[in-house]
Amino acid sequence: MKNLFRRLRNLTFEKLVNHFINFIYKKATLIVVIKKLDRLPRIQTPKLEVECRMLDSRYTHQISKLSNLDQEKINGFFEDGSKCLAAFYNDQLIAYVWCHYKDYYFPFFRYSLEVDHGVYIGPDFVAPKFRGNSLHGFLLTKLFTILFEEAYEYAWGSVLNNNYSSIKGLIRVGYIPQKQIVVIRILKTIVHKGISEIDQWYTLKSAKSKYSTLWQKTKVH
Repeated sequence: MKNLFRRLRNLTFEKLVNHFINFIYKKATLIVVIKKLDRLPRIQTPKLEVECRMLDSRYTHQISKLSNLDQEKINGFFEDGSKCLAAFYNDQLIAYVWCHYKDYYFPFFRYSLEVDHGVYIGPDFVAPKFRGNSLHGFLLTKLFTILFEEAYEYAWGSVLNNNYSSIKGLIRVGYIPQKQIVVIRILKTIVHKGISEIDQWYTLKSAKSKYSTLWQKTKVH
């Protein structure tokens, strides 16, 4: 029992130290991706029987409760004309994807994405207990179909370079990387910012072998 308490104490201390380090020094890499809507997408089939709905501001509290997305931010999305496509299981909200029709800004990276003749999709969320049921791919491809029928040319997206599960899902629905943005912050000051053009997952500088494996093993639709 003493060993257990000691391990828990050490673990808590380690977390505190990591939080402190991350507060002072933070390095992150954002991958900006694109999906061309030049043909009608094939909608992925989820492993659960879900109902798909386009949400409005009446669902603000439910969206926030599901993913801890700030209600003020959600209200701002709706006010800007953004749409939220969601999946319900037994009348319970379990997943969503946002679609934005205006340029999208990433505060941490101080980067603004111009959507031009397309849209930006994100943030996305699937409730943890329902992950692994192809819900993210289902919602994305369902949204791609809607956008294709509305004559949009492409859909932008983004992902952090160490989020391998999300990257795998993006590859499956046909997203291709366009830019890699690396930012280093000390406290609130950006001390380094680098933007590079990329066009293949396996050309990414970070975790090169991991992305190469994902690219080769994942079927793209």
